[in-house]
This record gives sequence, C-alpha cells and structure tokens, in this order.
Amino acid sequence: MNEEKIQIGLRGVGLLDYREMTKDLDPKLIAFKPIEPGAEHGELATGLIIVTLASEAILALALYLLRKHKKEVFDLTLEKIRANGNTEKITVHFNTSESQSPEAEIVKQLTEGLRLDINSLKQN
Repeated sequence: MNEEKIQIGLRGVGLLDYREMTKDLDPKLIAFKPIEPGAEHGELATGLIIVTLASEAILALALYLLRKHKKEVFDLTLEKIRANGNTEKITVHFNTSESQSPEAEIVKQLTEGLRLDINSLKQN
C-alpha cells in the first residue's frame, strides 16, 4: 500500500479559520503559515492552512468546507503538496445540492478531485 505523505494547502484563509479547523482535527495534522504580515499588530493575518492528509483529515476538511461555503455549488482551488515538495494547484468543483449526505458527498468530491486513494491514507 502506498502511504506517500500528501498535504493540502488552502490559501487566503485566516487564523480564525485555522482555529476552527483545529477543533475537528489533530493539531499534528494542521499548520498555519502567515502570508500577509499583520497578526503581530492585532490585525487579521491571511495565510495558508496546510493539512497533512490522513483518513480523519479528509472528514475534518469536508466539515470545514461545509461550514465555510453556504452555497450548495462552489469551486475551490487547493494546493496538493507531495512529500518531494512538488506542488500542484487543483480546482475542485463541489455540488451538494442533491445529496442526502453532504459530508459524504464533499469527501467523495475531495478525493476524486485531488485524485486520492482514500484507502491508502494513513490512520492517525
């Protein structure tokens, strides 16, 4: 089974988004990197949230996306960061309008859009 470490980056998010995601996710699997200065002066910093993919991280990311995006249909550009440092930007189309289980639908669309094998992701 291939267990390559893959991370997903979400750009243009703030510390509040990071704190929200840490409620659902093991802190070892998530990091926040400020992109725009300002946090040290009490301003809201914009940054990059990096999620190390593991099976529970996909669900936490899906729950965050459902809370953040009130629309049933939206597109989101994510960065797929491989262990060797190569980065690929991928735009994933999400549509939960006809789903009885929006969480499951977001997980499915995330894994398909990012071309991930959910069975090969590590359990934390």
